Amino acid sequence: MSTQPNQIAEYRKNLDEEIFACMERSGQSYQEVCMMPVKKLENYLRWKIKLEEEKQKMMEEEMKKR
Repeated sequence: MSTQPNQIAEYRKNLDEEIFACMERSGQSYQEVCMMPVKKLENYLRWKIKLEEEKQKMMEEEMKKR
């Protein structure tokens, strides 16, 4: 039973990190992000991170060509 409070605290910490990451990446307010369903928030973050990685890769390839 002692693990349940730890799991709740870890979940809240992870959720806060995801909320702030989404705010930073999307330019949305805290309220707007908190209104998102959790699954949508997770999917958005995965998509945005992948998009930024691909963009960075393309920029690096372009710099190598020069």
